[in-house]
Amino acid sequence: MTDQTREENDAKLAAVEARGEVRSANLDMTMKTGFAELRIEMERLRSEMHQSIANLIKWGCALSLAIVGTTVGLLHLIGKAS
Repeated sequence: MTDQTREENDAKLAAVEARGEVRSANLDMTMKTGFAELRIEMERLRSEMHQSIANLIKWGCALSLAIVGTTVGLLHLIGKAS
């Protein structure tokens, strides 16, 4: 077994720290990118949800008006028939 000098130990430690910093930076960038993509996807889904809700309200109102109109028309016909 060879004895390492202080300089060799310091150099190895510096290399290990540098690799750790690079990995940490890569992980940080990956997480930031992933969260940004997630935010974009959430905004797209939120937009679709609002559009779907607006369509449901529109169709609900149209259907309600159609039912009321049909009911009034039928009552009017029944009233004339009597």
